Amino acid sequence: VVGYANATLQVWNESTWRKRQNLLGHGTKVSAVIIVDGGSHIVSAGGDRCLKLWDMQKSIIRCSATIRCQSTATALCNPEEGVILSSHVDGRLRTHETRRSQGSQSEIVVRDGAPGMSVKSIALHPRNSNIAAALSSDGQVDLVDLRVGRSVEVLAPHSQRTGEGNVAWAPSGKYVAATAGSMVAIWDAATGVVEKE
Repeated sequence: VVGYANATLQVWNESTWRKRQNLLGHGTKVSAVIIVDGGSHIVSAGGDRCLKLWDMQKSIIRCSATIRCQSTATALCNPEEGVILSSHVDGRLRTHETRRSQGSQSEIVVRDGAPGMSVKSIALHPRNSNIAAALSSDGQVDLVDLRVGRSVEVLAPHSQRTGEGNVAWAPSGKYVAATAGSMVAIWDAATGVVEKE
């Protein structure tokens, strides 16, 4: 599944590499896409401040639910079945329960929502889905405990970094890496020490 700036998604068949279907429904560009529920659903986020849940179980893929958000989502992940975690340009993370009729939401404010700060990327810990790494527009990474709904540690690079970027965990969960522009920083998640920059 690929999301585009023209507000469409394209679903491709994995075995034939042929396009299966174009999906229309977002009002502006698609900012993030993930596949959930063992491949039976797609969740997409758009610049229109909506998350859409697409049902892939039938021959024609259709939008089965739309969740309205207070801010544009920048990234998505799936900490547990029926729950989507999204990062937003307003500096917040939001959890969405997709099985409820209204798609209930709860908010996590990252670093007390510093003015002008947005969360650019999120990644779940590979061995503990209660911990997420959230890369902010200031180049710092917050380790967020989803059970308590707050940042428990802030990982800061030695030099100031801004720009588009991504965050990822090492498969072991020992290290967190983040990019900002052409720069990369790697931290030991347990100690918060920068291992490489």
